[in-house]
Amino acid sequence: MIASPLTVSAGKEARQLIDELIATPDFEQFTDEKTKTLVEKRVQQMIASCNNLDASNVLKKRRSNFFELLKKYPRINRVQLTALDEQRFKITQEKTITRQQFDQQILTSDVLEPEEIDNVDIEIISPVLKKSNYKWVGVYNGKARSFTMLSKEFNKLVQSGKVEFKNGTIINCQISIHKKINSEGTERITAMTIDRVNQYFENDKPVETNEGKKQKKQPEQGPTQQLALFM
Repeated sequence: MIASPLTVSAGKEARQLIDELIATPDFEQFTDEKTKTLVEKRVQQMIASCNNLDASNVLKKRRSNFFELLKKYPRINRVQLTALDEQRFKITQEKTITRQQFDQQILTSDVLEPEEIDNVDIEIISPVLKKSNYKWVGVYNGKARSFTMLSKEFNKLVQSGKVEFKNGTIINCQISIHKKINSEGTERITAMTIDRVNQYFENDKPVETNEGKKQKKQPEQGPTQQLALFM
């Protein structure tokens, strides 16, 4: 199961707060060009940072934890939020989140979308030579990792003895990294899979697999091809 994203965008809400802040009379009082330029620069920086909010797992999880906690108290039927300045004066209108909207703020799962990475070189430490549920072990990013080999073609080559493994044998492949987030929003790797083997090496010479060749032949989708998908 993959985690459903929050139905409410933190970045979009932050952008709305910035727009409300810009619309206040205080932002129309700057007459000095230098000050106006500086303020406009800061505003653009804030707008740019809004795009990073939805990518923050820490923010997502802590917001989810907060509304999960609120749901435990039946007498809480809404939450009102506003932005304050340094003197704790309100600088934006209050936003109300009703109890019926709490679920929109809560993550339905701690499982993240798998991260797919292609053209990865992995040094094989421990291959699985027979058909079984055992995991392979290889060096990825300088660390020994366990992998599940999902490439049917490469499994057949190995099990039939057509691929020989020696000390320092390397395969080039596409992998998927599966992750979860803990209660603080910190990512933790739960599993890694080898989805496709592009090539392996025999006597230091690369041998391309059929699935690797097929992947290279697939044309990249240009704008015209992408448009055709929606026509």
